[in-house]
Amino acid sequence: MEIQYKRSYAPARGKRYTAGEIPVMLGYALEVADPRPRLCEGKLEPGDICMLLFGISPEEYALRERAPKELDALAERLRKAVPADRLIGWRVCDLKGAPVRREVKPETGESIDAGAFARLLQARAGQAEAGPLDAQLAECRRLQEACREKDAPEAARTEHAQARRALGAGLLTLEKLYVADEALLNGRWPSLGLDGRVELFTRRERGERALRHLEKAGAAAFWQLREIPGDQIEGALRRWAADGLTALRVDNGFASAEIEIADALELMPSENAALRALMLREVECGVRWNRLKSDGAPEPNQRSMLEGMLTLRNFAWRALGQAKLWVLCGGADRRSCVLVGRKDREERLLAAFTERARAAAFAQSVPGAPVPVELKFDELAARANGAAGMLIDAQELGYRLPAGAFDKVRELREKPPLAVRIAPPKPAQEEAPRSQAEMGELPDPDQYAADLTKTAERRPTEPESAPMAVEKKGFFRHLFGKRPM
Repeated sequence: MEIQYKRSYAPARGKRYTAGEIPVMLGYALEVADPRPRLCEGKLEPGDICMLLFGISPEEYALRERAPKELDALAERLRKAVPADRLIGWRVCDLKGAPVRREVKPETGESIDAGAFARLLQARAGQAEAGPLDAQLAECRRLQEACREKDAPEAARTEHAQARRALGAGLLTLEKLYVADEALLNGRWPSLGLDGRVELFTRRERGERALRHLEKAGAAAFWQLREIPGDQIEGALRRWAADGLTALRVDNGFASAEIEIADALELMPSENAALRALMLREVECGVRWNRLKSDGAPEPNQRSMLEGMLTLRNFAWRALGQAKLWVLCGGADRRSCVLVGRKDREERLLAAFTERARAAAFAQSVPGAPVPVELKFDELAARANGAAGMLIDAQELGYRLPAGAFDKVRELREKPPLAVRIAPPKPAQEEAPRSQAEMGELPDPDQYAADLTKTAERRPTEPESAPMAVEKKGFFRHLFGKRPM
């Protein structure tokens, strides 16, 4: 990383250093010229000069005005010792000061002040990174770990509940809060781990640090950090809770305190919220898998994400089979249902909604004033007979359930949730074997529009059986930890 060094002081003639300001460490530095530095890697050519940049304290920087000879002596000590706790970087120049490309590395030595500068640096860094809720975070994290033990006393669990509520109340008092949104869905929803937690940060720097860790893991493309102003924090929490996104993780990488939105707010029940959360989590895993595949990510990374997506699909389809959804019906007998079309295809899908309010809002853009009707899955499937499938919550998530998956939904609703495993490729194979079931199409809410909506001019008939391919069974991993479904 290039350090921006702003020179502000040059000593008397013959002194091979300058002083200035930098945006790292304690804000000040000395740049010392050494034509013959000790090197542990590479070598200099005749006429080369190594320019060494060292961090100094504000008090040492002030020596330029009150005691310049002491600053001269400090520069000489730094040149001779090259202390590792102060060396920031180096560059090679010729005699005219022009940069020269050389692959060299100076040999570093011990501290010149018994570690005093390093301790000062650490103390200042701790002060700079202090957050507004650090005490609540630390207490919540301490009790959280204590309560992971099966034999944790009831008193500790009670204290943990109180600590969660204190942290939740603290979130509502912040001037700003930061959330990790799903970049691959244009930041329209929070980026959820496979345990379903929303990642929140009380300071931007903590979110950026977490993002740097994702960069090392090759997953940074999934995140974009968004600031939530203080007067919008409660509204954001309520929106997430309405979509079933009730689990939070605060300051991951600093405290990683896990709470629920109910620790901060009193929530009203939301129709099919858990189902919406499962569908969203599946979609996010799916777009990540597509990105990993297109980027040529390592096969284990692709396989792990695909296993997670297929597992969440099983959870979502099982919940769909057990749920009641809303459709828009018209006609004298209320038996004809609204279908939606996709701009680039002739297919039609039954428009279904997880909430009556969502169905009613969509009905306002449909001719004929259809009304919401609540139906079980088998009734929905009968109304969708002849259509390509269902589109759930059109113009929002726009979750597409193909007609060929209806029997699989019926099968899954009668079973415990199934995890998915995909066998890794055999050593002799160059490519991973394909799973028997393709992931299918990911919904694009922008491709569905109310102006393409029509009311079906037909009565429903019994659906035909259409068996579909079965996935491989498997497990999933999570970048930040695991939580049982």
